[in-house]
Amino acid sequence: MITSPMTLTRSVSGWILGIVVLAFGAFAAIDAFARGFFYTGVATSFGTMALVMLIAWTLILPRLVVEPEAVVVHNATCVVRIPWAKLREAQDVYFVELTDTDGVVTRVWSAPVQGMGQRRKALRAKASDADLLRHGVDPKQIKDREARLRDGKGISAQVMRYKDAQLKAVDAGDLDADAVNAEVTKTWLSLQWIMLGVVALATIVMLIIA
Repeated sequence: MITSPMTLTRSVSGWILGIVVLAFGAFAAIDAFARGFFYTGVATSFGTMALVMLIAWTLILPRLVVEPEAVVVHNATCVVRIPWAKLREAQDVYFVELTDTDGVVTRVWSAPVQGMGQRRKALRAKASDADLLRHGVDPKQIKDREARLRDGKGISAQVMRYKDAQLKAVDAGDLDADAVNAEVTKTWLSLQWIMLGVVALATIVMLIIA
């Protein structure tokens, strides 16, 4: 049973890239100021800030978090919270994909699936499910398929196992059933992209002035 939030995916490369860009940008800005190129230094500072923000929004902040009541997908443009009872399945395609009970698929940007063989296998499985649905058969009712979704060491399998554990905790009275059965929510991250746009615009203006 999960008792506190756990992050399943992290981007070490994003942190490294962000630090490198920040270091080079800071050096370039200080050098410009030291040489008396004030506006160039300001433009470099804003440009560095814009690049670091872009790296943060697209590489560092996206993650997959499992909470006691839900699985939460933090992508670059939105945050999707899927309570465990509303999660139908998790599958590996090109990225880990979470499907809720309404059939809406949420792609986890921070969890790309490695290996063409695994991707082809996942795509074949998805095509097989679509064929079953066309013939009026619910893929969820196939026991072998449900077992396969929970086998393995991948992120999708982990998520499905966490779902099972949390639903069992609800049955045992250790977890709030209402929270686990809440609605799926999607929050757009408009503010952070507006901030990035403002900083990028400031960079352009300073470059023109310089």
